[in-house]
Amino acid sequence: MYIDEISTIVAKLEQEQAEFENAIVRCGIIGPSGSGKSSLINAIAGRKIAEVGSVEQTMEPLSFCRDGIEFIDLPGCGTPNWPQATYIEQLGLTDLDCFIIVTADR
Repeated sequence: MYIDEISTIVAKLEQEQAEFENAIVRCGIIGPSGSGKSSLINAIAGRKIAEVGSVEQTMEPLSFCRDGIEFIDLPGCGTPNWPQATYIEQLGLTDLDCFIIVTADR
């Protein structure tokens, strides 16, 4: 009887460990347009994956995975394309695990 209970506990712990080791943390890179979000994701990636410029470049979320973290380059908040009033809902930000907030003046 105890051996069956121990086997069940061990199997559950092994399953939970596998889920933990395979988990992907979803991290949004957020901030105003032109603050350096795309430059940051390029630095994390070690190569150019996001367009950068002096005007709004990121029109849709762009993601990149590294070491179990999915970094998501988000469009600038408060632009005509991404108004602040609907930004969170439009991009589904409540589904993300964490954020890196990038702030700077142009």
